[in-house]
Amino acid sequence: MGLVEDLLRSARRAEEQGDQDGASGAYLQALCGAADDRRALRGLVRLHRPESGHHPLLRAELRPDHVEVSWQDRHDVPGEWRLLRLYRTERGRPAVRSVRGADPTAAGTVRDKDAPLGSGVRYAALPLRDGRVAGPPLVSRRLLVTPEVGRPVLTDGPARIHCSWQRPTGAIDVTVEHMGLDRPPRRPAQRPADAPKGPDEAAIRHARRSADATGNTTERTGPDKSPHRPAQRPADAPKGPAKAAIRLAQRSAAGTDITVGLTDPDKAPLDPAQRPPDAPKRPDEAAIRHARKPTDATGNTAERTGPDKAPLRPTRRPADAPKSPDAAAIRLTQQSADATDIGAEPTGQHNAAIRLVRRPDGFTVTGLPAGPHSFRIVCHYRALDGSRVASPGLRVTGTVHAWPEPVRSLDARADGGAVRFEWSGGQGAEVRLVVWPGQAPAPGTELRARELPAALDWPAKAGAPCPPPGTYTEVAAVAVLGARALAGPAVGVEAVHAAPGLTVERLPDGQARIMLDWPEGVGHVVVGWAGLDGAEGGGERILTAHAYRRGGLRLPVGPGAVRIRAATVPRVPGAVVVVPDAAEALLPSDAAIRYQLVRAQRRFLGRGGRTLLRVTLAAPGGPGDVPEFVCVARSGTLRPRSPADGTTVLRITGPDLARHGTVEQELPASPCPAPYTLRGFLLGEHATSVRLEEPPLASLVVR
Repeated sequence: MGLVEDLLRSARRAEEQGDQDGASGAYLQALCGAADDRRALRGLVRLHRPESGHHPLLRAELRPDHVEVSWQDRHDVPGEWRLLRLYRTERGRPAVRSVRGADPTAAGTVRDKDAPLGSGVRYAALPLRDGRVAGPPLVSRRLLVTPEVGRPVLTDGPARIHCSWQRPTGAIDVTVEHMGLDRPPRRPAQRPADAPKGPDEAAIRHARRSADATGNTTERTGPDKSPHRPAQRPADAPKGPAKAAIRLAQRSAAGTDITVGLTDPDKAPLDPAQRPPDAPKRPDEAAIRHARKPTDATGNTAERTGPDKAPLRPTRRPADAPKSPDAAAIRLTQQSADATDIGAEPTGQHNAAIRLVRRPDGFTVTGLPAGPHSFRIVCHYRALDGSRVASPGLRVTGTVHAWPEPVRSLDARADGGAVRFEWSGGQGAEVRLVVWPGQAPAPGTELRARELPAALDWPAKAGAPCPPPGTYTEVAAVAVLGARALAGPAVGVEAVHAAPGLTVERLPDGQARIMLDWPEGVGHVVVGWAGLDGAEGGGERILTAHAYRRGGLRLPVGPGAVRIRAATVPRVPGAVVVVPDAAEALLPSDAAIRYQLVRAQRRFLGRGGRTLLRVTLAAPGGPGDVPEFVCVARSGTLRPRSPADGTTVLRITGPDLARHGTVEQELPASPCPAPYTLRGFLLGEHATSVRLEEPPLASLVVR
């Protein structure tokens, strides 16, 4: 033990005299003599700590659930190493522990899952030969074991940002702070070269930031992009507020910020807490913090802030201070428990209520204006001494894009064989009608325009789409604005098949006979009628194939003009039913044509008088389309069965009958051998829409 003590005294003297190599050699001999001597180990660690600005040969990096330590073999040492962790106990005493599974170990990467959370640690890798220390150690930088959240992913919605992360093991709390709109810095205005320079006009150069392997940010300026250093001023240079120097203050923890502050060159930087309250504040004394923001795969940026900074709070502005778009300060009142709300009181131009809801695996902020927003995420841990320790913090940035206004309602109405859609909402956006291939998303679902199905492609008639007969379709409205879309409501549309061969014939007393060709494979047909031009009346009958074939169908349509439809029965309740045009037939108002023989009185000298046929049109609702009337004569006392079963004796066109109402024409003297029987018929496409009232058979026999 005396030799070890002598070596330790020699090492301390050499260290005090600046002989680093001599001190290292003495400490190394002492450690070889006493492998458990912590004084020799601490001396070696102190001498071989990595210098500022140099990459350490032993790298220690935080991960969500462990510390990752990595190094490479040296050419002058064998391949075995002993990895030690140096830290302080709950009483503040220095302690050394071997990393589990790394005594001995080969060079490479080792995971330390036992590092005390909330504590500062340092690692030392000692080369071994035959189980004994064979050279100076590799030493890492000091690391605060406060892991940040892992894999933060930000997605935006309408006035909203949603963030999810992997919560580190052992974190007792995760707090979130909204840093506000992340606006780009404004460039200073160009001033003339001969303009005088005032004491408050010190120009601040914006620094280019690059990241080293530890995640620290350094600043580079100028065309050669060399590291920025404060300008050297002569000793006799005048002192004044215009000669502000730039002070770079680098924080110790890996991944933290480098802040830039403007200070007087001959004075030490003032602590804000020590500054006199009545001291004037100059613009050139504002500290500008430039943060490195790496971009992840989603396009969001993340950076780490200072290791021991409390969450930033915006400074209070006077009540009469002018408001600017870039000065929207937001004061957050934060609560401690997870899954609780964080209220926000806006004080800038965006007079909207911002609400932050925190969860164990992320947070959601609503009420945000469009633009990039930054958030600071800090993990909190319980240290060995029971104190609460905060992580440096991770700064993430997500952009709230402009989203369309949602479609609030969607209605559809049948228009003949087409359907017309009407909606509310979606102002300023493209409202697209689509048919989803599967289950339609709920209204308000956030979508991407590239994910939408093709727009509705039904053939159009007079600007209205016509659904294919025999189909049922759910048509949904989607509001689209750029690359983003919001799902809207949907409405069901069913296009039924028309009943073929539909014809309608008027009967007395307001009845109508319906005739159709029953569609094959259909069990039920619905026949409906409705008055034209908003006239009252109408109804519907559902008919089975058996009932129709047995007794036909008569409908009480009334004397007015009606539209009659016959189609297959709809299958989906509540759907908008579209009936094809082919399933419709128009029945004009009740009109009748009656005819009778009018025999003139006998003339003098025994000669017979003329025989006339009087034809009268009775149409209370207007004549409409009137068919042609023909009168046929057939020898004998049997009536002609059809217009071709006899000789045509007269013909009255429909327009003439509609114009005059009553027409009398003289019959030919002997159209066929007497006695003969007359009968009238209606011809043309409107023959079934007008009733023909026939007189008694005996009155139509001419002898």
